[in-house]
Amino acid sequence: MASYTVDWKDTWPYAGERLWRADMPTGRFTLGGQWGLANGTWIAIFPNEWVGGYWPTGLQCPRDKSQRSGQRGIWLWMSASLWLDPRTLAQGSLFDDLRPKPNRVADTAYPSQKVVLFEQVAMCDISRKARYGQTIGGSTPDVPASTMLVDGSGRRTIRREGLPAIERLLPYSFTIDGVKGRDLK
Repeated sequence: MASYTVDWKDTWPYAGERLWRADMPTGRFTLGGQWGLANGTWIAIFPNEWVGGYWPTGLQCPRDKSQRSGQRGIWLWMSASLWLDPRTLAQGSLFDDLRPKPNRVADTAYPSQKVVLFEQVAMCDISRKARYGQTIGGSTPDVPASTMLVDGSGRRTIRREGLPAIERLLPYSFTIDGVKGRDLK
């Protein structure tokens, strides 16, 4: 992420205003527009991280076997507020009103409280009941999950305990006020 923001002159990853298709070894991804780099598809703009069509090992649970990803990218999702216009993410905004906009990293008002990447849909089960410490399916809003913040720090957070997002959506992705807002207290 740091390399990208340097190469692109202080801009968060941005897929553009129009929808387009990216061909990756694991399939085709639809990117851009309001959907931007949603649902783990941000990995499509980092082709050097893919090795023979397999998930990067750093983005898998420690004991997962290497596997090809499916239609989606990976379980770490990027906050949509990084590619959406902060004005369309104001308190009371509707999902249908969201508009894409390239945002500068320097415009992030609260780097230690703004989420960049977060675990979504599945998680690495590290409990005693875990079978081989592999990825398990299910929603993770109520359990501690990996979160990366703008300031470069990482921590385990409980998503449901984050600050509210627009339209009562779960925290982190559609942050009120976008890059100028906060996800964590």
